[in-house]
Amino acid sequence: MKKYHFSKFNINAGSVTLLVMISCFSILSLILSITWEIYAILLALVIVCFFNFKKFFPGEVAVSEETFCYRSKAYPYSKYIIECDAKLIRFMGPSSRAMPYYRIVIINKDTRAEKLIKVYNAARRYKGADKQMQLKMEELRDQLKQYQS
Repeated sequence: MKKYHFSKFNINAGSVTLLVMISCFSILSLILSITWEIYAILLALVIVCFFNFKKFFPGEVAVSEETFCYRSKAYPYSKYIIECDAKLIRFMGPSSRAMPYYRIVIINKDTRAEKLIKVYNAARRYKGADKQMQLKMEELRDQLKQYQS
């Protein structure tokens, strides 16, 4: 079973965002007098940032000859069709600032229900992390085609 950890390419962006968030919290707490209202605001910001951080860490993807596993749930090839796009999807437009992502689609053969997994690409060109992530996605796509054929 081959495992793919896509979050290791996104750690740079996640850690920088976390450092900025912690420094803003500490500066805000030093400037303002700390009351329960400030703690409520900080708690709300932490909750919002937690849900935004989830896109940097998509979970582990594992591929074997019989199943495709995502977040410890197995999808056998006999019941599901798994498609992986190795093309990076970017939103074009003057005001679009959405993060580019790769797509993995899981289709149930019986009900035709689709589940979309977005693997966000927050990797930068530092040490070729963006190219390494592209190569891993192509390797995953080729391996899925081989096992499903």
